[in-house]
Amino acid sequence: MRGSICGVIGLVAVAGWALQLVGQVAATGTTTIEKPKATQVARLPYTAEYKITNVKTLADGSTITRESTEVDALDSQGRRMNAKGGETPVSSYQRSITNFWVSDRVAQVNISWNSVVHSASVTAMQGKPVAGHVSAAASPCAGSAPASMSSTISVQPAKPKPAIEDPATKAHEEIAAVKARMRAEKQEKPPTIELVMSEKPVQIQEDLGLATILGLEARGQRTTTTTPAGAIGNSAPLVETYERWFATTPGMTGLLVREVRNSPVNGRRTEILVKFTQSEPDPMLFKPPVGYEIENFPQVVPESRCPQSAPPAPEDTFRLH
Repeated sequence: MRGSICGVIGLVAVAGWALQLVGQVAATGTTTIEKPKATQVARLPYTAEYKITNVKTLADGSTITRESTEVDALDSQGRRMNAKGGETPVSSYQRSITNFWVSDRVAQVNISWNSVVHSASVTAMQGKPVAGHVSAAASPCAGSAPASMSSTISVQPAKPKPAIEDPATKAHEEIAAVKARMRAEKQEKPPTIELVMSEKPVQIQEDLGLATILGLEARGQRTTTTTPAGAIGNSAPLVETYERWFATTPGMTGLLVREVRNSPVNGRRTEILVKFTQSEPDPMLFKPPVGYEIENFPQVVPESRCPQSAPPAPEDTFRLH
């Protein structure tokens, strides 16, 4: 009896020590800030405008600067619009173009168009045909085959052919065996090959805390990546920083408000929220401009989703009927 009581007391003590240790690990661990998933947040209607700037510094110290804009909008029905373009400066032989994309969950379609070609493509979402443009006959899984394809071909499975020994392979094996015998006789050790592996890049993540940007509370994170010298042919270490800020305001959680990337190879890229409106967007943002030609495309059904009939039983003869 006394032994049982001592055993129980020992188990309780060990369990308490384990819980204390877990608490210490959790308290000293690092926290990684990640963008919340769309399924974890419920967005309120908004319109956000971003300014994107790319600056690349050349060897002589001069720079090449390109600027563009991006607009993102979401309404209370879940329809989303994204417009990217307006890049400047534009040379005499180029045209400034803005690409638009709309995800309309009300009509169950995706719409895309641009500012140059006056036509819009309407594609049905998964499992949702575009009304008036998809019939049962057009579906790759619908109905039976046309009359012209009603004939069937039955082919007897091919018999496996015996493996043919490659003379070159056999000769190579014989030569390798002779060399192995010679090394064994002379007690020579096979040559060793030393592989020198380059060091891997090192990443350090830093929590930048909270900040208010255009009335939105946001939390930032900076990732610093150091590529050691010689890893990619570089004579000196390369240090790249990547900074992102996401909104934490209720109803706007996960919305990007600032992004800055500094790369010694690709230059500096910034994407900054310059205008934000938390209200119902203009309904016309989710429609192509008046006068655009509309091209409808059905949702493509992968062949793997089509029901497959059982293969015909192998027959002795080749016949066409």
